[in-house]
Amino acid sequence: MVSKRQVLSTTYFPKVLPCTKNGSATCKEYRSNNFIPRRLRKSRNASIDQFSIKGICLRPIKSDRELERALARIDELWGSKPDTPKGDELDVLMLLVEKYEDEHYPIPASDPIEAIKFLMEQKDLSRKDLEPYIGTSARVSEILNKKRSLTLSMIKKLHEGLNIPYECLIA
Repeated sequence: MVSKRQVLSTTYFPKVLPCTKNGSATCKEYRSNNFIPRRLRKSRNASIDQFSIKGICLRPIKSDRELERALARIDELWGSKPDTPKGDELDVLMLLVEKYEDEHYPIPASDPIEAIKFLMEQKDLSRKDLEPYIGTSARVSEILNKKRSLTLSMIKKLHEGLNIPYECLIA
């Protein structure tokens, strides 16, 4: 069981709500005002429910198993109206999942040449269409075959002419 001292020593807005030993998320033991710091109480009758949604203790996602559970819950809540308890729970779960995925499954930066090839495919462009931005057909071929890198002037022309973001063109 979590002691009153442990609850009061949490940060200003607790990241983890105290739950029962067996991991259930009922928070029954913590519904009295004594477990809520005074600075966080809305009124004398405030309860821990202001930190939980429908009695569910929200806490950071720490494993892939917890991630799967959170994603399943997001699927259940999808389409909930904003500013409702279910909508709020959906927002919080999405933030927790996003943070976990950013830390554990980072998306690597795209290759500038692959970004150009993708754009060529999407806009149905040929190598000849890139000549105004890159240079001669031989230079376009060298760039697309990764024998030569893009110069700053090429990057600027590709950004201005084809609206490719700078972030995609700078490796």
